[in-house]
Amino acid sequence: GSEDFAYVAAAVPACMMALSAGDTPYPLHHPKVVFDEACLPYGIAALAGLVLSDSACSSAATAAFYRSKH
Repeated sequence: GSEDFAYVAAAVPACMMALSAGDTPYPLHHPKVVFDEACLPYGIAALAGLVLSDSACSSAATAAFYRSKH
């Protein structure tokens, strides 16, 4: 989870991205929060493009680091 991100980023090139999913009066983990699922294709495209275009953000590098620590 996000708790591990700082350790990974300290050892290998890393990046983090946030995707907004609409305007809601509730906080992120509130049971009544409703997200606009129309944003999902944009988030998927952004993440896929990042992984495919920049080896520094590849999941393979992160997975190799994580395996070496656990």
